[in-house]
Amino acid sequence: MESLAADRLVRADVHEPGEIIGGFAQTNTPFKVGPFNSQKHSDYHWWSVKEEQVEIERKTWGEIVGDLDRVEKQLQTHLLTFPDARHIILLEGGIIQSATGCQVLQPRGKWLMGGFESRRPLSSLYAWLYRVSSYFEIVPTVNVQASAVAITSMFNADGKAESDTLKRNIKHLDFDPDPFITQIMGAFPGVGQARAIQISRRFGSLFEIANATPGQLVAIEGFGPTM
Repeated sequence: MESLAADRLVRADVHEPGEIIGGFAQTNTPFKVGPFNSQKHSDYHWWSVKEEQVEIERKTWGEIVGDLDRVEKQLQTHLLTFPDARHIILLEGGIIQSATGCQVLQPRGKWLMGGFESRRPLSSLYAWLYRVSSYFEIVPTVNVQASAVAITSMFNADGKAESDTLKRNIKHLDFDPDPFITQIMGAFPGVGQARAIQISRRFGSLFEIANATPGQLVAIEGFGPTM
């Protein structure tokens, strides 16, 4: 495998548009162009400072509407080849509902104008995106220029340490496969997973916990009237 954090650059497939590749040069973003799709990579990939592999596939609405089966096979290939990577779809362009199905909007300068129509229902496309979002993060962009900005911004963000502000203000929730344990942690602030397991062994429901006597609660270390 290539060097990870020590080799910080965007790897772009040779078939990607010159507007994006040129944007890397204009913003002094380190990059390398190569036949990466043939190696089963997405259109762009890199490694973050945390040595997380990031794979970004750029797709237009026209590609999705035109050949959804082909797009699905590409996405499946990326997932199977790099199962531990962070996968992102840049969804470029716009789409609207039409009387017969949907209409893909085409960029015209700074605007999106009416383009080709398809009989494929717009609702089916949004349902497909919803399913895909279980495996891929989806980042919408208006046109190829916006895609260039998005790729550069994400690459630069991956070159920095995690924000201390986010660490202070975003609470990372514990998860347990037992829904009752998760309910206990959510209902009682400050109760972690280990203590929630102790509580679940003594009480059968949140109702029983709410109606327990102080003596029953105090019997569980760190839980009870003193909290």
